[in-house]
Amino acid sequence: MSKDNIANSRQSLLRTTIMAFTMSGVLSLYWTCTNIGVPDVNALLELFWAWLRAWGESIVIALPTSLLLGPWINHYVANPKAIFNKTNL
Repeated sequence: MSKDNIANSRQSLLRTTIMAFTMSGVLSLYWTCTNIGVPDVNALLELFWAWLRAWGESIVIALPTSLLLGPWINHYVANPKAIFNKTNL
């Protein structure tokens, strides 16, 4: 592998990891607020811990999924005709 390929793969891994953390954080906050309701100021600590617990559970699913599916999705986005090529299935 050349230095450019290594740099690109590291950049792709970092981008995928950051996206997984961001998306799982935002979605877990949304669903925590939806399920618990937006509390008053005194109950914000309870909301924070519930959200942090939900985020921990969601990142366990989001990160491996994005790392496994990311390269496959990038391949088919870059080459949409490959979807219909039976040798790639």
